[in-house]
Amino acid sequence: MSTRWMLIVAAGTVLAWFAGPPAMASLGYEMPGWRAAALAGAGLAVFALTRALPRPRPPALRPRSSQTALHAPRVSTGVDLWRLRLSAGREDPERFRRTVLARLAEIADERLRRRHGVGLAEAAAVLGEEAHAMLTSPVARVPSEAELARLITRIEET
Repeated sequence: MSTRWMLIVAAGTVLAWFAGPPAMASLGYEMPGWRAAALAGAGLAVFALTRALPRPRPPALRPRSSQTALHAPRVSTGVDLWRLRLSAGREDPERFRRTVLARLAEIADERLRRRHGVGLAEAAAVLGEEAHAMLTSPVARVPSEAELARLITRIEET
């Protein structure tokens, strides 16, 4: 607490000591000077402390309304999981098929069933030949980032 605030607390306490009892008596209450001074000193000390403390900083990144505190950890966890899946499957086509393509095939199958009433096996016309072949046939090589982006875009469009 700064010297300025200490002076304010002291002056308020002294003022309450002398002016408190007559003011209370005029209202019909009886209060000793020491009690009025103690109450005023405590109140002014709390006020001075709250004014002297630094204000909390606003958050650096405000989540969108759809990302409440409940949803934000799940979103970041999902992004981290996909990042791990993609980085682990970069070199090994079999691992890429098991971790990335299997999950993309599940997502595509669910979307196709919900929106078009067909499963992944019979959805070559809806998905397109390239995307359908990538999801249903075994992979000999890991697709490039551009091919993977086209596949994900195609799944999102269906």
